[in-house]
Amino acid sequence: MKNVSRYIQNWVQKGLISEEQAQKIADFELKKQPSHFISWGFLIIGFMVLSLGLISTIAANWHDISDGVKLTIDFLALGLTAYALLRTQEANKTMLFEGLIVFFILLVLASLGLLAQIYQLSGAWYNTLFYWSLITFPIALFSERGFTHFLWTFIFATVTCIKLAFYGVDIGIYTENEALFALVAFAPLASAMIACSLYYLKWDNRFANAFRFFVILSGLFAVIIADFTINGPDNNLRFTTLVPSLLLSLLLIVYLAVVPQLTRGQKILIKLIVLMYFAMFLAAIFAENHSILGAAFSILIYSLSAIYFATACQRGLFNLLTFLVGVRFIFIYINQLYSLATTGVGLILAGVLIILMVYLWQKYKNRLLTWAEELKQ
Repeated sequence: MKNVSRYIQNWVQKGLISEEQAQKIADFELKKQPSHFISWGFLIIGFMVLSLGLISTIAANWHDISDGVKLTIDFLALGLTAYALLRTQEANKTMLFEGLIVFFILLVLASLGLLAQIYQLSGAWYNTLFYWSLITFPIALFSERGFTHFLWTFIFATVTCIKLAFYGVDIGIYTENEALFALVAFAPLASAMIACSLYYLKWDNRFANAFRFFVILSGLFAVIIADFTINGPDNNLRFTTLVPSLLLSLLLIVYLAVVPQLTRGQKILIKLIVLMYFAMFLAAIFAENHSILGAAFSILIYSLSAIYFATACQRGLFNLLTFLVGVRFIFIYINQLYSLATTGVGLILAGVLIILMVYLWQKYKNRLLTWAEELKQ
């Protein structure tokens, strides 16, 4: 509230709002509930540590406990946690309810592992996590906080893409290296398609936002992997590795036309990002030891993404991506002038380069933001 009061006083002094408007804003902010962000974080960490502690305690005495007792304890824990969830929801204890949801879905995962151990069930680890995500999806729907949705989305999106990639290995389409490469390229595009669909259907913005956040994380990771691949030696990857990503890229570009939440300028930016993204992975297959080419694709994708987030008024992501552009420029300098960079003169030049980039950023940041935000119109 102190920060809000300072802003309000500044606005009044500059004549942006009247005293009466300032008082109304102050009264409104006072009535708002605090976010309790730190409390939420520690509560979730506490329940996760509690889950790990219970698992560790059981594991330490594993051979001394009969299968019947193990199953009894497990289902009793699930039942008591489910009952506690109902009671806390009825009592409107939101914070405790959210913590119990995280505890319950982790307990379900532990139960699947227990059943597999007792009945000697075998299978890939990602299949277990995939079935767990399907089972816990209805539970995650009750959560009102972003962490639970992102935890579920992160695991579901990751293991689903892994499952699809290794299915290609099982039927002989890919080698294991090709499957991993296809997975990295495919994951951001598939998640973007799901996020756009959820926004378009207006079904649940909480999961749409979670998938959108996963697109950003997986996309940044994918660009870094593609950059390293372009810089490296021949990787023996075939074009067929990228066929699913190519089809999904084209589908995403076409699908953007019917998403009403995006402006014309934003749609053009996303299409350019998708095209550059696919072209970068294409270059990763056919190019080798091209450090400048990898850097050029990275900088272009980071720059277009930064402009998009500026149009979406998300300055934090805009700042992050422009920072990554600067970092990539510095790596170009290090790669191209490695012998010089290790000397005193090289360090001086690197320091001057960094200072110059900071100066230019501070000078032109607001102008760039204003220009980018105008594209939203």
